[in-house]
Amino acid sequence: MLYAQVTAPNVNFRPMHTHPHHEIMFVLEGEGSLITQYGEIPFSPGCLFIAPPNVPHATRSKISHRIISIGEHLDNLTFLTDIYETHDTEFGEAKMLAETALRYALENEAYANACINALVRFALMKRTEYAKDVYSTIYRIISIMEDRYGDPHLRAGDLMRASGYAEDYIRSKFLEVAKMPPVKFLNHVRIKNAGDMLLSTELSVNEIAQKCGFLDMAYFSKTFKSHFGMSPRKYKMSSESQI
Repeated sequence: MLYAQVTAPNVNFRPMHTHPHHEIMFVLEGEGSLITQYGEIPFSPGCLFIAPPNVPHATRSKISHRIISIGEHLDNLTFLTDIYETHDTEFGEAKMLAETALRYALENEAYANACINALVRFALMKRTEYAKDVYSTIYRIISIMEDRYGDPHLRAGDLMRASGYAEDYIRSKFLEVAKMPPVKFLNHVRIKNAGDMLLSTELSVNEIAQKCGFLDMAYFSKTFKSHFGMSPRKYKMSSESQI
């Protein structure tokens, strides 16, 4: 997570700006508009927006508004090219996740990141209420990969075949959404988590490989080096040398 913050009291305007990362915005208080290069989107408490990287946006209200703003690189939202808008449920699930991520941003980043991932899944599920069934299926497959990446028996091909769609068709649609083939995406999720564990735990490289679904250490090392440009051990040593 790059940051999690809430707008100061009595703010009624945030100027047009962009980020090189995704920004999740949850409206706590106030009514106004999210201003984009294509027009204005009205907001009220409970609105949830996701701004993709490098997409200009601003907020404006007549009196004031309070918004939780979370910055993060979201690999599973690379298909978004414009502001995505949805709304909280009557049970306040999105509000709870956004507030919890904000609360734990400094004292427990791992837990805060878990809340952010859950918030993104919430947004994706809301999106699929209006999407065709094939896209709903793909988001569900992505969610399974992110939840079960540590299972060495989880195979992208099995998920494709279990989707109920022709394998070539679901693979092409998965590529359209995730911007990479299913096998590569699953490996990406596993390696990203392995990198995080190398930096945040005292586990050995072998233990981390197993926890991230790799039974073959040679394949793990090769895949890791392809992603990070160095071996897992060098990656861990380089991070330790910077402390």
